[in-house]
Amino acid sequence: MKRVRPGQKLSGLSAGDWNAYAEAVEWIRQFQNQKEMPVAMPRAGLVQARNDDTIGFDQFSVVKLSDILFSPTDNLEEFKNNPSFKIKKPSQSSEVKFGILQEPVEAGTPRVASVLVSGVTVVRLNVLNESHTHAIPRANDHTQLDTAYCGPASILWKESGAGANKWAVINLAVDCLYGSSSSSSSSTSSSSVSLSSASSVSSSLSSSSSLSSSSIPSSSSSSSCSGPCNEIEVVTDVACVNGNIVVTKKTLRICGTNVCVEVI
Repeated sequence: MKRVRPGQKLSGLSAGDWNAYAEAVEWIRQFQNQKEMPVAMPRAGLVQARNDDTIGFDQFSVVKLSDILFSPTDNLEEFKNNPSFKIKKPSQSSEVKFGILQEPVEAGTPRVASVLVSGVTVVRLNVLNESHTHAIPRANDHTQLDTAYCGPASILWKESGAGANKWAVINLAVDCLYGSSSSSSSSTSSSSVSLSSASSVSSSLSSSSSLSSSSIPSSSSSSSCSGPCNEIEVVTDVACVNGNIVVTKKTLRICGTNVCVEVI
């Protein structure tokens, strides 16, 4: 399209508006013979979501991602280019599919809003202990997170003091330990110890041998184990349960010169 110069007469439009219009038309013409228009990638860590709860949410509310908004069956192109979600209030503290709303959204509106599911954001905290380094969702509370010793959000900064509604900056990221449970399904005995800090975990691990559950025999007849015996503790699982670091251990008895291993 023909461009215009500043000062040139153009009925109803300024030169700047006309040039912007011309650039937009030229951009569209470049792709008019293509089946799909290029899609602008959103900011990393942000997804779009629709409020499916009965209440409105303020900016920096904690929300649960309850379901996908458009499945591949509903709208394949929308699913591929802009995966969006339905949001509700968190229902449990072990919620793993959640994010921090970046703008307010009213109840019952079809408008979508931005939710941060990974990255740095502002949020309010219920500071239970000033030494806590992480944060987890609160059951049935969208206004703040609970502080904890472990969890999906690390605290980068927070207001001083304990108590509710403390402003903070967190880094929301996937925690491979969060939401898992200690392995206690085997018939052999085991013990779970709740630890209050990373240093406690380090101390616990250093005092025990680390061994995966799959490498421990399920059982062994005590009659087959004879001779002098030694007992050792082994760590079989480390998990974050309700904001606490839980280390699961099992005791092994090693007897005789033939290294007969018995789980007790």
